[in-house]
Amino acid sequence: MKLNITKEGLYINDEIYHLPLRMEVINKIFGEPKLIVHKKNKRVVWANTGLSGFVFGTKYLNQLDIKFDTKKEVKAEFAIDVKVDGVDYKQYLKIKKDDYIYVEKDHYGYQLQFQIGLDDPKEIKALTITSMPIEKLNEYLDEKDQIEIEKIPELPKPIKAEGEAMVFKDFNFKLLVIEELMYFQEKLQPKFDIYDFAKAYTKREIDIEEEGYDFIPEALEYFKELEIDSKYAADIVDLCQDGANDVYSNIIPLWDGEDDSFDIKYYDDVDLFPNLKELTLFEEDEAVYEKLREKGIDAEPI
Repeated sequence: MKLNITKEGLYINDEIYHLPLRMEVINKIFGEPKLIVHKKNKRVVWANTGLSGFVFGTKYLNQLDIKFDTKKEVKAEFAIDVKVDGVDYKQYLKIKKDDYIYVEKDHYGYQLQFQIGLDDPKEIKALTITSMPIEKLNEYLDEKDQIEIEKIPELPKPIKAEGEAMVFKDFNFKLLVIEELMYFQEKLQPKFDIYDFAKAYTKREIDIEEEGYDFIPEALEYFKELEIDSKYAADIVDLCQDGANDVYSNIIPLWDGEDDSFDIKYYDDVDLFPNLKELTLFEEDEAVYEKLREKGIDAEPI
């Protein structure tokens, strides 16, 4: 059997095909395979051929695996002559000294993965041919077989005030106001979500599981740059600090609430909010509560 991977497509015995390929078509060439279902994956194996693959949906072969080093006897008609652009696969991939186990090549919309043996001299033991990206693949699939593509959210820009922006003396007090206006009253929109932000951020990889026990610098900077329009001042009636506040978990995603990361040092900012009547705080200093009560604010520790 002859197989040639080219710019035009996949030639099998001089007939041109394209991955993904309908199973009914490939079965006419290779015969009926054995189907192995594992969770969402459907693997097909053609006995005594050295051929196998993966099926997406129910009808399309998306990946073809060719095993050159097989211990089982291969049917004579499946002694495969594999070429890439008309060049024998052994010549196409000239194995280097530091090549180890797998070598991948992109080839006109196909990904070729060569499996390298560990023996000396090194030899190609198998070849995997995978079809084009999912966006292109979906053009070939029936509607019920479409593969869901994860949408990358847009990187949010810090909200800017339409009018005069409030100026805060204490950043952690500002965060408390953001909690109320963004996550409770939902007047500051869009809501900042650290997981969407991490997906959209391209300057570096943000690993939340690894970094989430400390401030995520880019998230912290986002909230520092965010402006709160003074028109919202009258909407603030009560504010509550709580270890479960959304704003905190979007800056330190894995924060346990046991340290002073978000403690407020200065309470001058209460004067920005004429209707503020209640405050629940992490604060432990009773003198602070007394001063707040003198301003007509019912302030209590959490």
